[in-house]
Amino acid sequence: MYRRVVILLILAGVALLAGSSPATNDADPNQVAERVKAHINELMNETCKSVLLKRHADAVYQGHAEFLSGTRINLEVSLSDGAIEYRFLPQPESPRQAAERRLAELEATIAWQEAEITRLRGLCLQAGIDVDRATLQAAPARSEDANGIATESTWESPPTIYEDQQAIPEKPPRFTWRVYAEIGKGMSYAEVARILDDSGDLISGSYFDEAQNEVIVWTNPDDSHICVVFQDGRVLVKTQFGLPENVSSPPR
Repeated sequence: MYRRVVILLILAGVALLAGSSPATNDADPNQVAERVKAHINELMNETCKSVLLKRHADAVYQGHAEFLSGTRINLEVSLSDGAIEYRFLPQPESPRQAAERRLAELEATIAWQEAEITRLRGLCLQAGIDVDRATLQAAPARSEDANGIATESTWESPPTIYEDQQAIPEKPPRFTWRVYAEIGKGMSYAEVARILDDSGDLISGSYFDEAQNEVIVWTNPDDSHICVVFQDGRVLVKTQFGLPENVSSPPR
């Protein structure tokens, strides 16, 4: 619960209104720090251990807040119109956090690939195609040349076409580099679905590290696709595979 509140403070920021003593542009940094600490503790049940600030510019202070858990979060404080406004600054990603993020991305990719294989096998079965048989190639035919030396031909048998199969006209891709570039980190699922004009396919969902994680994929007829990992309904990671470049150039 404590960690969730800290994250919310980092994302949203907090404004502290002045009390009986109005804030001025030349206020003592220690006094400002005490008021910020008091307000954080009011919101977070006395979990803030200390706040340290230094003057950064006119009416602007920078420093950090230290919590009882040992967590230290950078913050910036500004004074304006008799009020103190402060906001927590994003924390740099630690090596462990980076490794955990890469692992989560890899697990999401593997889950998508397994689901995609299952989906494609199902489509083949519906079309009457034996997937395992179709992947086998004819064994090379052995023959002998004029000198009696055995050789192998490289001819392969043509694919089997069933009588009840009909040619399916190709459809233009719906999801391109242009719409992929419009998807931004932090967007809601509704915003992404509106950009792509499609609800997508839910590949996997899990509850991890006090957050709901979902992997949703938007696939073109040629199997090029957009894959987005949502955390608590917001874009965390996006990837793509094989999106057509002739519609709009990929972002650099």
